[in-house]
Amino acid sequence: MATSMTSRTQRPTAAPGTVVLVSALLLAVGAAVGLVVSPVATPSDLAAPSGTLSAKVRTETFADSRPLPLSVSPGPETTLTVGRGGRITSQACSEGGQAVSGEAALSIDDEPVVYLATARPLWRDLAEGDSGADVRALQQELSRLGYSVAVDGKVGANTLGAARRLGKSAGMQSAAWQAVPADAFLWLPAPQATIGLCRTQVGQRLEAGAAFATLPAGASAAQVPDYPFGGSTTAREFVVDGLSIALDASGAVTAPEALAALAATPAYLSARSAASAGGADGAGTSGSPGTSQAVTVPGEVRLVDAVEALVVPPAALYAISGDDACIVHRGTAYGVRILGSQLGTTFVTKPDGAPTRVDLRPKDAPRCR
Repeated sequence: MATSMTSRTQRPTAAPGTVVLVSALLLAVGAAVGLVVSPVATPSDLAAPSGTLSAKVRTETFADSRPLPLSVSPGPETTLTVGRGGRITSQACSEGGQAVSGEAALSIDDEPVVYLATARPLWRDLAEGDSGADVRALQQELSRLGYSVAVDGKVGANTLGAARRLGKSAGMQSAAWQAVPADAFLWLPAPQATIGLCRTQVGQRLEAGAAFATLPAGASAAQVPDYPFGGSTTAREFVVDGLSIALDASGAVTAPEALAALAATPAYLSARSAASAGGADGAGTSGSPGTSQAVTVPGEVRLVDAVEALVVPPAALYAISGDDACIVHRGTAYGVRILGSQLGTTFVTKPDGAPTRVDLRPKDAPRCR
């Protein structure tokens, strides 16, 4: 009996690894297509219900502090002279020490001579009834030292009494004068000054008008080089060693009292010392080293009055004219003044009813002023 056999075609079976690879490729292609087709969501900070691109704003206290140097030109040295002759029996003078108004500088023939800082040096003895600018200067310093005296420019009983009490407090035995003797005082240009050089010694005999000590050169002028705020009406100050010094609109220090205070700062004295010594690398000087050259004092420039400011993206500003600009949100425009910029953000004055968001790259926005 013949046996019949049926032929069947066998199909190859895919390996498990191949199936996994194909599936992964299909998933990757699908994801890529999804990225192309699906739009990227706008970050919530930039989304706006109106469809206009906008950004949140925040409020910060802004002082616009910037590290900037001050170029300081020294003035001439000041020589302190005594008004009477005699032998020095004691003195309080040391290089680098302080000369303080109201304190004894030295004794001549055992009678103290007292430092006195007046706007105008005493050039004559002052008796009751005398008047003038020198009298007013004396009264102003007596008042600053704590003595009760009217600043009226005329010598009266109160002015004489205050001057006598000052003399006695400094050790003067003959302070019962009927007129204030000019030679009982040694003029100082400021209430306190650093002594640069002592010119006398105990036992030395002096003539009237002889030099007693020399004060280092003060500051005759000071300017922030390449001042970045030129023309701005916002008041700024230079800060060094904890001292705040007013700057004018050009970045210069102009007030005499401010220049005197600047000249007493450790930063200025250090720069002057480096300039006088020549410095190993000329640091601290402008031009070749020397006592007449300007010196550079490091510090910072900041607003005199810190303000509450809005922090906005630069793209939110339009209609910019100088420091003035506009911001807008939802059709309401606000006039602001640009205070400064830092790290891609702009600080502006905070207007009344300030918005919490601003439109970016506004077009056809309304006028704000």
